Amino acid sequence: MGPGWVAALCCGCAGLPAWPAEGEPTMPWVREAIEWRLRRGLDDCGEAAPAVDAWTLAWLARAPDVHVDIVTAEWPFLAVEPTLLPVLAQTLTLHALDGHDARALSAEDRREAVRSVARVARRTSGLMTADLRRAFRASR
Repeated sequence: MGPGWVAALCCGCAGLPAWPAEGEPTMPWVREAIEWRLRRGLDDCGEAAPAVDAWTLAWLARAPDVHVDIVTAEWPFLAVEPTLLPVLAQTLTLHALDGHDARALSAEDRREAVRSVARVARRTSGLMTADLRRAFRASR
């Protein structure tokens, strides 16, 4: 454990899952890591959060049975804040891991995905603006 871990633990990043054995994320690790990640802002936990993002998204790119397609034009908040794209991908990954088709969301599933991304945005310093709030409303 390096100094980044100490910073992550002392700054309210409890629950950070242990890094995957041999550096290879598994589906259970990805689920736990995404659930942890979605409770944090984009700027939380030093280098830990970006590492979790990288590993979960790399796993998703290689996962043969999990498909997440995002048409950015269908999510108006992405036009205002494109840095939320990985959060949306992680949210839809959890949806897919729960056995749902992340490419055919029901209206309620879509609203829940938007709420999940909005929570991360609210927890990120200076990210939630009036324009972004309007875009979240338009995305539901």
